[in-house]
Amino acid sequence: MKSIILAGGEGTRLRPISLNIPKPMVRLFDQPILTHTLNLLKQNGIEDACLTLGFLPHIITDHFGDGSAHGMRLTHHIEENPLGTAGSVAACADFIGQDPILILSGDAVCDFDLRQCIQFHQNKGADVTIVLYAHPAPLEYGLVMTDSDGRIERFIEKPPWNQVFTNRINTGIYILSPSVLQEIPANTSYDFARDLFPQLLASGQKLYGFEATGYWCDIGSPEAYLQCAIDALDNRLTLNLGSEQQRQGLWSHTPIPPGVTILEPCYIGKHVTLEPGARIGPHAILGANTHISAGAAVARSMVDGATLGPDTRLDGVIVGQNASLRRGSLLHEGSVIGDGTILGECSVVDPKVRIWPGKELPSGSRIKENLVAGQPRSGLRFSGGGAIRGETDLVITPEACLAIGSAIGIEGRVGVSYSGEAAAHLAARAIACGVSAVGGHTLELDAPFEAAASYAADLYDLPRTVFVREQDGTLHLKVYGPRGLPITRTEERKIESALTAGDLHRAKGKSIGHSTAATGTLEAYIASAASWGIPPGTPIPFAVEVTGPGAANRALKRTLERMNVPLATHGWGVPVFETAGGGMTLRAEDEEGHTLEPERLLAILVLLELESGAKAVAVPYAAPKALDHLAQGFNAKLLRLGRDKGAEDLYYRLPHLRDGVFAACRLVGAMATLGQSLHTISQRAPHFRTARREVPIQGDRAALMQALATTAPPDQTELIEGLRIPVASGWVHVSPATGRPVLKIHSESISMEAAEEICLDFAKRLEALDQI
Repeated sequence: MKSIILAGGEGTRLRPISLNIPKPMVRLFDQPILTHTLNLLKQNGIEDACLTLGFLPHIITDHFGDGSAHGMRLTHHIEENPLGTAGSVAACADFIGQDPILILSGDAVCDFDLRQCIQFHQNKGADVTIVLYAHPAPLEYGLVMTDSDGRIERFIEKPPWNQVFTNRINTGIYILSPSVLQEIPANTSYDFARDLFPQLLASGQKLYGFEATGYWCDIGSPEAYLQCAIDALDNRLTLNLGSEQQRQGLWSHTPIPPGVTILEPCYIGKHVTLEPGARIGPHAILGANTHISAGAAVARSMVDGATLGPDTRLDGVIVGQNASLRRGSLLHEGSVIGDGTILGECSVVDPKVRIWPGKELPSGSRIKENLVAGQPRSGLRFSGGGAIRGETDLVITPEACLAIGSAIGIEGRVGVSYSGEAAAHLAARAIACGVSAVGGHTLELDAPFEAAASYAADLYDLPRTVFVREQDGTLHLKVYGPRGLPITRTEERKIESALTAGDLHRAKGKSIGHSTAATGTLEAYIASAASWGIPPGTPIPFAVEVTGPGAANRALKRTLERMNVPLATHGWGVPVFETAGGGMTLRAEDEEGHTLEPERLLAILVLLELESGAKAVAVPYAAPKALDHLAQGFNAKLLRLGRDKGAEDLYYRLPHLRDGVFAACRLVGAMATLGQSLHTISQRAPHFRTARREVPIQGDRAALMQALATTAPPDQTELIEGLRIPVASGWVHVSPATGRPVLKIHSESISMEAAEEICLDFAKRLEALDQI
């Protein structure tokens, strides 16, 4: 049997441990978690595996290659766009063939007997077998209920206690018969637990659950990560630690010098130096190249290649590579120190505080809050386009939201809306309180998705509007300025400066502000989008299908119904629309089933404007370069935001270029008035292909960007949002990632092969420059 390992995780909840590497590459006893997963497969007679990759994929491909060094035959599948767990597997159909396939998560650790699981699947003649585990704390996982024969009766996704009817959780280990893959839609984000399995259960397919014995742990948080290592030392988890026990409870690659106290169980990696007087254990995991000074004490902690000064104290702590904790530092339980961070002498880190990589703190520091990107929680940073995101109650706390409201409330009138989740609602209320604290007026908007919030900013002439949504434990905030456009970088800096100061603003010389509920916003949005698409009464001789969940897609359906567009229930022979990004973007399929990604749809929409006689069209700066050539063919100008004067005003007047619902209406209107199918219209748009790649950087990103700029032709290179450089067969755009030591490469050419070749060439250039 072959296996597919889902290894594309970013590991946001595990940060800062996983900040600069894919989650499966986090080290456990000096080996990536993924190595332990491959060892498990080999122990169970499985040597063929395909890795599905997403976040920083080349770190994994560079480390494992074809798998031969690890006794495996490995295939890699890199996703350009997230496809969900099931969509990732479906994309590997060529690897799977016609035999059952074993699916595992690349960021969980277990010691199950997989042969037993496979035998169960075969004995039952199952379509799907889900491997279950009796977990003592099941609330954070999807629960699975079965009958006495193991046949699945019900799924319960991350329930409250009053819905916990079993402790058997879905481990993310599946065995699938090949026929099941046909139920997964192609090129679509589709999830096993959320989409596929409930669908199969409803249709009567044979779904079974097998409760495995042994150990299983999802490395989803620093606490779980540390506990997993402790469990391995206690022999609750059977794991190859790469060393024989020197004595009961001691695995050491390094000789223990005289004068060092070892309290088993402990793991000590290669090239670890221990000074006399150091006290190690119990439950200490010292990774390779760690240095422990005299008088230092490490218990129930992981130190991965860091230096601990004299008399430092760690209990229940994780310390990253190349970190340095100077003399007398005290770290309390649950704290996490990122790679390369330096704590000055006699510093104190409070319980559960996380410090991001590369920070340098002076002697005597007392760290009470998480340090992210150099600032405490209130020092939040925008990632561009008016967006802030962070973990709920860790990075974006209610206190941080109060500070955000205080910082933007000085504008006077602020619109606030949210997507419906409890965490988003709480954050929105905290922001509104901050606005009121400085005497501002909050308009509570019934705009349940981002595009509607952007529209509301223009509708009510608001200087600031904030939209909040929560997804998978992460809060996403978007701040809009006048006319519903994202705030500029200058405006972002003003807010960041206010947050960095740390003090909440207060109303001075004026009364506390108040809130007003604004109803009818969504209805106004739908009416405006419908009128944008087509004159009232225009006959629509074709049907359209709208797919996908969420408020934006529900609003799109209502908008098309208002236009008297027949809605189909299947996509064969009709155009299919689905909004994404909170309604800000649109994806489509034409009548022949060809996928039209957002960049392709933008090209079609620009074409329609030019064919309608427009002499200038404005697009985002990163829009395809092919659009410049398209505009030249019509003797028109293509303006790019951030580069060309007048682009923002023109972009504002064309909402279908920045709003997925308006875009769908514009396309339907064009099809009706031109009497042409979406496929026919799309064939007139320019053809181009794009590729993307991320390159991890060890050195200074700014210096590297400067070095790259000096090698590019100065008369043709643009320095706006990164570097846009012409090459023989197209263009390449290189820019630094926000908050991570990574450079992003986005190439464009006439074919996918050419675009990928450009990406690879520039990746090699950057890697070479990074070594200088």
